[in-house]
Amino acid sequence: MSMKNFIKDYLLEQDDNLVTISPDQYLETLESVGGIASRVAMLKPFKGKGIVIDGELDLTKFKNVGPLTGIVRIKGRLDIASTNVPSLDGITVDGYVNDYNSTMYVNRLKNIKNQKLTKLAQYRRDDEWNVENGEDDSERTEALYDYLYGEGIPDRIEYEDGSENEEDKYFIYPNGSGSYGVGKQYEWIGGDSLNPTYYDVYTSNEIDNAALRYVENLVNDVGMDAFSSWVWEDSVDSEKWEEWLIDFYYESISEDPEGYGVEKSLSGEQEQQVNQMNNTIANLTKKLEDPNLSDEDKNKIKTKIYGLNNIIAEIESEPEGDYDEDNMMDRARSDADEYDNDITGFIDHYGFDKKFIMDFVDLGQVTETVVNSDGYGPLLASSGEDAFEASVNDTWYFIIPLD
Repeated sequence: MSMKNFIKDYLLEQDDNLVTISPDQYLETLESVGGIASRVAMLKPFKGKGIVIDGELDLTKFKNVGPLTGIVRIKGRLDIASTNVPSLDGITVDGYVNDYNSTMYVNRLKNIKNQKLTKLAQYRRDDEWNVENGEDDSERTEALYDYLYGEGIPDRIEYEDGSENEEDKYFIYPNGSGSYGVGKQYEWIGGDSLNPTYYDVYTSNEIDNAALRYVENLVNDVGMDAFSSWVWEDSVDSEKWEEWLIDFYYESISEDPEGYGVEKSLSGEQEQQVNQMNNTIANLTKKLEDPNLSDEDKNKIKTKIYGLNNIIAEIESEPEGDYDEDNMMDRARSDADEYDNDITGFIDHYGFDKKFIMDFVDLGQVTETVVNSDGYGPLLASSGEDAFEASVNDTWYFIIPLD
């Protein structure tokens, strides 16, 4: 294509300072000059002007594209992953920039690592993390370094004078709180890698709280699929379940007490009658203790007592009051005993959804059950590796590797 036609067909807009071009047109031009961006800027239509790319630009095909000379703006997303683009200084990108594994990305990681190493070098000079100073970070980094050293992670450093030394705990960089808002997190930035490895360091109370928060988050996300059914069954809050179960049966019984064989209580009038007759019987019985009483009088009193007892029995056999609350509660407790320790049997028998068990699960007990079975690793470590334990100044610390 002649330069005249290029200018006619490719340039979308130009003025004294800017040239606007589509992404495809820029890529085609870049291809024609061997994939080097600085060469595009030297072409006559662009020389001395700022290039505006009118859309998203993907340069991942051009690994050696170099500095994006001439470009002043990209009206969209820019992808320079795995290229040797060193920076985007002087370039405005309207959209997201993917620079993963590019020269710019590597340089940024180098700068970040160097800044951290500079800060840690000052800590070393100040003896900031001397384990004898009683400071929290001093003890946690000591515990973490014990783990790292045991794993053979620290490298040996060779200095300009030919001497060597092993990377110490001042290659451990503090990274704020632990993954679940408790404990502390640290980065290991030793060795040649620009990507740190992360570790959470907890006390015994902190690691239990972190495990519980993990379980709470997981259950909120996936529900019963978080763990096997036996975990839920072993983690039912028995007191909460028993209380609900009794209420369940009590409600059923109170809706049809006669059908459950619950007896009525005496009405107020009946109770008054029975009390009066019992008082009369008590008085008559006391009279029978009189030694001067004739046999005929004794027989009359006994007959009267017998009659009163029959009347009381008739009244009590036909109560006219409400159904007895205590009787209903006793029946509810008796029926609840069958499933008091068998929530899954209850669910199956009454056709409840299996998720019903979640209403009675104690997540603290779930956490304890899982930890006792498999350790903290499956909950807190991405690798599943269990926690490393180290005692520093009589405090136990738990190390969780995250990568």
